Amino acid sequence: MQFLLQTNEDVATIIAEMTGRPGRPGPRRLVSHDRLQALATESGMVLVLVGDLQGEAHAAERPSVEHYAEVVEAALSAEIRTLADSYRRMIRDELPSGRNLAVKTALNRVRVQEQFLATLDMADQGEACELLGLSRSNPSATLRRKEDRGELIRIDRDGRPFYPLFQFDVDGGRIYPVISEINRLRPTHWSNMRVCYWLSRAHADFGRPPAELLGRADEEILDAFRRAIEPETHG
Repeated sequence: MQFLLQTNEDVATIIAEMTGRPGRPGPRRLVSHDRLQALATESGMVLVLVGDLQGEAHAAERPSVEHYAEVVEAALSAEIRTLADSYRRMIRDELPSGRNLAVKTALNRVRVQEQFLATLDMADQGEACELLGLSRSNPSATLRRKEDRGELIRIDRDGRPFYPLFQFDVDGGRIYPVISEINRLRPTHWSNMRVCYWLSRAHADFGRPPAELLGRADEEILDAFRRAIEPETHG
């Protein structure tokens, strides 16, 4: 239900629209309480006419009008409370709590990582040993030694170790030596995933991913990597 407060200048027009009878505002043209209720039911809008009902001539009308005013005020207050409650619920639902925000941030990060890994060619432990010309009898131990020396980048996926293919010099049967230098330079907060992402995405210096230039522009890659890991300075 909507409420529209009108001034006396509009009363004549309102009465004409509501009753179908033109006329001047005055006591003989006041719409009855029952009529206002009927109009509210039909139109969904209540027109509250604010006028002067002083004097003996309006003694019989005053109780009805006062009652109607109370009803209107109560209904209006209820609608305002309902609107305010609805708005509060909307804000509460749309603004996640700190915990929910942290969960959503973590989930988004996992999804981004999964999307990235889906684009990355990787070898499992047996395949990595074969690419390096090493025995496949105990690939886990063999590759672990290389990981411990920082020669190899490993990515775990679904609980299994994989090795990005770009770091393998397939023709030479080796890992590109620059990978060891990158691992030596990288800060502790740079994970294997982050290093892979940096190497696999087009870089402004090269117009292509640094991984495509491994073994051909190693010094340039290292210079770019040093700039990438420099802490930001402010001020």
